[in-house]
Amino acid sequence: MSITLINMQKRGFYAVNVLFRIMCRYSCPPDSRTNYKKSDTVSLSNTRLFKYAICTIIVVMISEIITVFLEGAPAIYFIPHVIGNALGFALSPLIPIQLGCAIGGCRNKKLLLFAAPVFLNMLLSILSPFFPIIFRVTDTNEYMRGSAFIIYVIAYIAALICLLLQSLNVARKYQNDNRSILGMLFGFVVFGTITQVISPEIHTSWLCISFALVLYFMYYCDLQHQIDALTGLLNRSSYNKYLSRIKESDQVCVIIFDVDNFKNINDCYGHPFGDYCLTSIAACIRKVFFKAGHCFRIGGDEFCVISNKLRKGSLEKAYRRFLREIEILRSKDSRIPVVSIGYAFSEKPLNDISSIVFEADQNMYHFKRQRKEKQKMIS
Repeated sequence: MSITLINMQKRGFYAVNVLFRIMCRYSCPPDSRTNYKKSDTVSLSNTRLFKYAICTIIVVMISEIITVFLEGAPAIYFIPHVIGNALGFALSPLIPIQLGCAIGGCRNKKLLLFAAPVFLNMLLSILSPFFPIIFRVTDTNEYMRGSAFIIYVIAYIAALICLLLQSLNVARKYQNDNRSILGMLFGFVVFGTITQVISPEIHTSWLCISFALVLYFMYYCDLQHQIDALTGLLNRSSYNKYLSRIKESDQVCVIIFDVDNFKNINDCYGHPFGDYCLTSIAACIRKVFFKAGHCFRIGGDEFCVISNKLRKGSLEKAYRRFLREIEILRSKDSRIPVVSIGYAFSEKPLNDISSIVFEADQNMYHFKRQRKEKQKMIS
């Protein structure tokens, strides 16, 4: 029995190691695997949290294997059997919390309240070898549920809810429309958990959780590749994909933003200040247009908003509000450049989105020329 258990552990370690290497290899785009920028520190920290989650899964899976093989074994294996159960029950609800922190951070204190049942379960699981609260192991080395096993179930459900809310918050924050992976992820976890709760002899939960971890990491990587690392807005690749998904029946508004004389900003004040200008302007765009449409950084100093909610009246209001936000920004630091804006919208179902983008771009350059002419007249 012990030789078989050791062989299974070795195979399990090998499989997890291969899976981990594949996941780490594709966690970042090829260009960023060799040259990391300062703006990538958040994603690197999150990748480390994914590693911690994988380590926790390894420990829990080994504990699960131990408990399965030691069920009904001779009394000499009583202590390993108890330790395996204690580790499994204590650590398994912690995994969704780790994944939620990996993708959404640990700053949302309201969501982290869901972690309270998890830590209560950890404490009671550690005490269960002495007091049969969550589980107990009989003298014949047989596992049985404890008198307060429901606490473990509640902790697990709370952890899954925390993971779901964190995922939805991140998807909303970064305007990610791809929720199919999240649906598959929770489908796997819920199916495996319910099956094992109803029939403890069927060990499906960890197989489903392992698949869910892979899907979750895929979702995380997909999200990373859609976001501009500097500004947090959607990047050019996301912009192109979004344009291709717009249907002919859609009525859309396109707004183009261009930072005036941005090259001079970099030359005079340095690239760090240039980055500060871009992030500040992106924050203004997000503040004004986030609820109305999708916000993109489509070039070095160019931004775009595409909306199917804005109409002529609301667009004018948003346009003036954005100009006020920029003026407030410039009142704090006059070195921040002005921003030229152009927009166009289709009151009727459009035939070609590129024509609307072109019209908005031309209106932006017209706005820029008018402002330069006014400045010349004043000077």
